[in-house]
Amino acid sequence: MRTGRTTGTTPDSIQKGSSARSEEATVTAIKQTVTIQPGGRIEVVSGELPEGREAEVIILVDEARPTRRFTDFIGAGQGLYPDIQAADRAIREERDAWGS
Repeated sequence: MRTGRTTGTTPDSIQKGSSARSEEATVTAIKQTVTIQPGGRIEVVSGELPEGREAEVIILVDEARPTRRFTDFIGAGQGLYPDIQAADRAIREERDAWGS
C-alpha cells in the first residue's frame, strides 16, 4: 500500500450578502493505493486519521488493461503486405531512414 499526505484549506461555510464571511477549515488529504477486496470492500488504515471524525472518501479505480505477451504479436501483421518481398522492402526502407 502506497501512502502520501497533503494539507490545504477549503471554505467551510460562506454566508451570502454584502458582509460575506468565510471560515477556513484545514483539510488533510491522505492518499493510499489499496487493493479492492471481494465484494467491493476497501480498507483504509492510517494512524493520521482522527478517531470519531467524519471523512469524505473518493475512490478512483484504474481501468484494467489486458496484458499482452510478445507472442501475441506473431501473425498480427499477416496480410499487411502483398508478399514477402514487399514486406522486406518496407523494412529496409524504414531501416535506411533511421540511418539518415
